Amino acid sequence: METKNTTKLTEDDIELLDQMRLFPMMDKSSQKRLRERIDARRVESKDFDEVFGGTLSGNYGQMQQESQRQSLLRTMTDAVLHPIDTAKGVVGEALLKQRNKTPEILIHPNVKLARIAEPWDFEKEDGKELLSIIRKLGAALRSVDYGSRLGMAAPQIGISKRIFICQGAVCINPSYTVPKMTDMEDILEGCYSIPDKQIWKTKRYKRIFAKWQSVDGSEREFKLKGLDATVFQHEYDHLEGRCSCDIGVLYTPEEHLKVTK
Repeated sequence: METKNTTKLTEDDIELLDQMRLFPMMDKSSQKRLRERIDARRVESKDFDEVFGGTLSGNYGQMQQESQRQSLLRTMTDAVLHPIDTAKGVVGEALLKQRNKTPEILIHPNVKLARIAEPWDFEKEDGKELLSIIRKLGAALRSVDYGSRLGMAAPQIGISKRIFICQGAVCINPSYTVPKMTDMEDILEGCYSIPDKQIWKTKRYKRIFAKWQSVDGSEREFKLKGLDATVFQHEYDHLEGRCSCDIGVLYTPEEHLKVTK
């Protein structure tokens, strides 16, 4: 016997539920504000409360326990637990299929990779589109079958915006400065936008002061070193229209090396 989903959600309800996908990546104050909005809406709407409880189990604590990287790779593309899937009467199958479509990763020398990306304007641009871009980045990163999947920048999927994923963190409008007396070192890098899994030797700063905005527009600032600093600089280069093959030297080791990015 076929049953129909009669759950009624507004567009604002769906957007609010969609923001829960980014809950593990928010800072504590942003998580608190989102919890308050959702709890208030659960009191107002029985349908909203039913969808929230049925799809996310209403469990904030469990979501917080997930690592940022695991959460990003899982929640950006999993359709199984997404609130929209429970509300198929509101969102059509075609829209759902399009939303979960894995974007193509552009390969050098695609001209789009050489463009300087534009900043994201939190005041003028649509927050739903930002969530869509982040989801597409996660889907693209998850789709690759080699390497450590450490990062992906929006220009790599044809979106000329200053947004990237770095070690599980969503970085919007990122920048960095170099501390005094900081040396550079040779790093062997792979890149999902370079063909044939090539490895390129590039020079990277050992330590940087990194800044970016999180998904709610709040400012973040951290001192990064080691692999974190390398990945941040690598993804930042994509926003400036550069790939590793544009600034490095092709490395051809005699032994097999595991490609990471």
